[in-house]
Amino acid sequence: LKILHLKISSSKNLKSELRTLNSDPRTPNSELKRMPHFVNTEVNDGTNVVCTFQGIGAKELASLIDSELKRSGYTMLQGEPLDALYEKGNHVKRIFLGVFHRYFKLGVRIDDSDPSVLRVRIHKFSPDVSGGLLELWQVKRELNVLAKEFARF
Repeated sequence: LKILHLKISSSKNLKSELRTLNSDPRTPNSELKRMPHFVNTEVNDGTNVVCTFQGIGAKELASLIDSELKRSGYTMLQGEPLDALYEKGNHVKRIFLGVFHRYFKLGVRIDDSDPSVLRVRIHKFSPDVSGGLLELWQVKRELNVLAKEFARF
């Protein structure tokens, strides 16, 4: 057990104490008990991301992904969480404003053909390139952000 003790004094004689305790590893901790299900990112080419997961069921992973996408501002347009189409932003505004309005349409598919290893494919679904090269950069950046978020599962 290590203790770091720091005293800070100000001109008004106010004293603050900061203690940091590094707890014993045998102490129950929710972070220590959590098993990460993310294995790796197989593909990340800017328009497709394929992430691999183990030790979790397809429906449970689908609900985690669905809740993360909804938290990020996406709405499900069609399908079910195992194979769905998500949208973020307004397509009409994207056409008129170009890169000044963010719009993403993504397909998410969970391949559960092998129950021990689940593969999640996230791909750009928008066929148009109304924002040009900047849109391609924005989509690539958005897919990278989502891949990093999914790596926390």
